[in-house]
Amino acid sequence: MKKLTLVALTAFAAISSFTAEAKDGQFHFRGQITTAPCGVIVPNGGYVQMNEWATSELKQDTATTLQGRSVPFSIQLVDCDTSVTTKTVTTTFTGPLAGINGAFAVSSLGNDSQFGGDNRQAGQPATATGVGLKLFNADNTALNAGAASTAVTFTPQTTLSFQAAYVYTGASASAATAGYADSDVDFTLNYL
Repeated sequence: MKKLTLVALTAFAAISSFTAEAKDGQFHFRGQITTAPCGVIVPNGGYVQMNEWATSELKQDTATTLQGRSVPFSIQLVDCDTSVTTKTVTTTFTGPLAGINGAFAVSSLGNDSQFGGDNRQAGQPATATGVGLKLFNADNTALNAGAASTAVTFTPQTTLSFQAAYVYTGASASAATAGYADSDVDFTLNYL
């Protein structure tokens, strides 16, 4: 009987040694719980790649409708509770301003891991001057900083679409100088 017990204990010890836990990595979960009727997904982690623009492409910051080149971006509303009384939403964008005509200020943030790391080039000015970032509604009307967007009726899955364009903020596009034109813009959803 002692021999059988010893064999059983040896087998148990051998099995136990193979089930030891090892820490091989870690996940970081981040989120927020709200009382809003919709969940929110911001595609690409909120990064919008504007690429390079020539100063000749810049339109005046007083434009009330989209003219020329732009870059689309969106906010996705998911799992919306359509049983709520209010089924419309507007979006308000806020951030540092470039002048008085509703465009956002630009700077040289430069180190963007989302777009391949530090993309600044030697000899180029750190920040473009005389330039701002202007946003537009899906219908191409200007969406000035701090103003509510066009109201959208939401369904269980709704995409809020917008456009972004660089604009000149000085007397003319030729007065704008080359450089980086990065901008961080916050948004707030307003359920009406």
